[in-house]
Amino acid sequence: EDAKYDRHMLQPIVERMIVSWLEFPANVDVMDQVKLGSLSQATARDQLRHVINQYRMFDLFILCLDQDDRSDKAVADQIADIEDGMRDHLDERNRPDDAFFAVVARREIEAWVLVGCKKSGDWTYTEIRNEPQVKERYFEPYAKERGVHEGQFGGRKPLGEEAARNYRTIRQECEELQNLEAKIRHWWTDR
Repeated sequence: EDAKYDRHMLQPIVERMIVSWLEFPANVDVMDQVKLGSLSQATARDQLRHVINQYRMFDLFILCLDQDDRSDKAVADQIADIEDGMRDHLDERNRPDDAFFAVVARREIEAWVLVGCKKSGDWTYTEIRNEPQVKERYFEPYAKERGVHEGQFGGRKPLGEEAARNYRTIRQECEELQNLEAKIRHWWTDR
């Protein structure tokens, strides 16, 4: 949704996800030329079609969103709808071998980072993943505790890189990343 901040967490985590099973490095780019500052902007069909059309050189598109306070069912329905619509668009553009996947971070993408970083305080992974205000309640205090909160992007870059080095832990605790990884692996092996 907000590439300005999220890119510093998503890029290293998604790269690590892909290179954890792929035999060569992946080139992951977080698109930030088209501003998608809200959920409605990030999921607008016309906007997503525009991104696919603009970035013809890419084979795989991944839309990452925060769950916030939406129900699991609403999120699952939204993912299926977006993926189906964008696959249809790729087919219409004669790109049947390309893929579009959506993933919704349980509560917020910052939760993935916290799960991948060294544990702090008395919180558990379950508490982080169930907290609707994970940025305010856990991420920002953790960044402050680690002394990275005053840097660019509120500590997201150094903590995102640290978390990516512990991708296996994130994957183990975050079912949505397991599902995304399975979709990408399946797509890759069928190409």
